[in-house]
Amino acid sequence: MKTEELLKKYRARLTKEAILKSLAFGLLIGLSALVVSGFIVWMTGYKNYWISFVVFAVVTAAAFALFYFLKFKPNDYYVARRVDALGLEERVITMKEFQGESDYIFERQREDAASALSKVSETLLKISIPLALLIILPVVFLLGTGTTVLSALSAEGVIRSGGDIIRTVEEERNKRFYEVTYVVEGNGIVIDEEIQIVEAGKNTNPVMAIAEDEWAFMMWSDGYEDPVRFEANVFENMKIIAYFVPASGDSPFQGNGDKSKEGDQAGDRPGQNGKPGPNGMEGEGDGNSESDDANDQPGGNAGGGKYDPANQIIDGQTYYGGDLYNEYNEKAAEALSQDESIDKEMKEYLENYFKIIAE
Repeated sequence: MKTEELLKKYRARLTKEAILKSLAFGLLIGLSALVVSGFIVWMTGYKNYWISFVVFAVVTAAAFALFYFLKFKPNDYYVARRVDALGLEERVITMKEFQGESDYIFERQREDAASALSKVSETLLKISIPLALLIILPVVFLLGTGTTVLSALSAEGVIRSGGDIIRTVEEERNKRFYEVTYVVEGNGIVIDEEIQIVEAGKNTNPVMAIAEDEWAFMMWSDGYEDPVRFEANVFENMKIIAYFVPASGDSPFQGNGDKSKEGDQAGDRPGQNGKPGPNGMEGEGDGNSESDDANDQPGGNAGGGKYDPANQIIDGQTYYGGDLYNEYNEKAAEALSQDESIDKEMKEYLENYFKIIAE
């Protein structure tokens, strides 16, 4: 009997092993390709995510063929060595090596090998697949299916692509931030956030300077006179000071008079000596007549003038309480309600400011 016939059943057994090994390694390579292609599709945001399955099938088939024909396909010598390992003491490999010899001794050797093979079942050949391969395969499978699911969800718009996420992270990391600080000099406060961290080119939240009792807001350190402010298009660190001054004394909110001294001169009061009163009228008193004495009391109206609290006098002359305030407050409220360029939060600040100065 020829050697090939004697080893046929053993070859069939080892061929199954070779197929399983080739398939396992082919799947490992194919799943690795699935991981890579799925990741690339997810990173690029490519819509045709099914391309990953095509890559997996092609790579797996190619890898299987290469591993089987170039690595694991059993030949006669491999089969002989595996069978001899079952305890035949190299009888089969010797028979294979001298299968073309016709001498008596070689004939007896082949007969002895054939007799030994008849007692050895092919099932004794254990199909062997590396344990490490069996451990790695499930891991790569999970990675492959995971990246494929990611690419599919990204293609359907359920989640963002990896490229978008990286770009967002880079943008956040490259953002510049600046600190804007509001401080006070005098007796007053700045309400809302006194220290604000602002992204470059963005605006701060509005703040408001409010004076304490018997003090008045004068202006900000940059000359801005409105108590409500915010910084637009911030591109540097900023420190802004709110200046407050006493409401009585030499301040721009009371004119030139100082009640702590000998007394106000009549001509320094609103409505005196040709200075406009609260309604734009001019006073006629000269500061010496008895009628002018009425101006020394709150609420006096001699000469069309009026003496009012310092926190309701601007530029040292013009009283902005009473009818004058009501008139302009109504105009401001109407303009504010119609201005769509001002957001809701700013409108609320301005409305609160109007209420404060009316008090």
